[in-house]
Amino acid sequence: MPRQIGLENLTVAVVEEDKTTGIKYATPIKLERSIKAKISPKTSSEKLYSDDSVEEILNNFDSCDVEIEINQLQLKTRSLIQGAKIINGVLVENKDDIAPELALGFRSKKSNGKYRYVWLLKGKFEITEDEYETIGEKPTAQSNSISGSFYGRNSDGNWRIMEDEDSEGADMERLANWFKAVPEIIVEVNPPVNLPGEDEKDNPTPGGSTGDNTEENPSGNTGDNTEENPSGNTGDNTGENPGGNTEDNPEQIPEG
Repeated sequence: MPRQIGLENLTVAVVEEDKTTGIKYATPIKLERSIKAKISPKTSSEKLYSDDSVEEILNNFDSCDVEIEINQLQLKTRSLIQGAKIINGVLVENKDDIAPELALGFRSKKSNGKYRYVWLLKGKFEITEDEYETIGEKPTAQSNSISGSFYGRNSDGNWRIMEDEDSEGADMERLANWFKAVPEIIVEVNPPVNLPGEDEKDNPTPGGSTGDNTEENPSGNTGDNTEENPSGNTGDNTGENPGGNTEDNPEQIPEG
């Protein structure tokens, strides 16, 4: 099996709206060059016991911690992920800054040359840590790390999507546009199943005593088509009923 050996195309997209009716993202923005990423989903579990043993374990997704190391962190990137302002080229960080909700995308090369594509669909980054060091005998290049927490969307509960370029059913067109817009994956919902008796037209019951088509019900006592019911005692066509006792057919009544 091929292994993951790379990390590139670190990209974010601001969540503009997330409601139960749907979600809307801004155009994705590529960040600086990536070095390393660690994604750690957090879940809680509960054991259910019966007959003196564990019957079932219930797992519940909570959130996903993300740590990313990049080669540098430009001021405009700090402003974007922290909600800070840039005024006349100066980054101004305020105690009341509110970090925007973002989606985070990237791809990882495999040892077979193919790629895995990933989007974390909604989350926030924290204020970044900075580390500086004086120049000694040899200069030490510093990198930056950003960390955040990602969680399920209001629109559908989804928190991550992944697609392998070499997997069965991979959509090459979608992968080609992976970083142009956050892909929307449509999940098909099974149609509701009618319970017995909910729709008599779709579930006809032979021998029923009601209905508009009495040709299929020779023993029925009601209906508009009495030609098919020779033993019936009612109907508009009495010519087909030689044993009838109605006044419309006097020639069938013997004289007293």
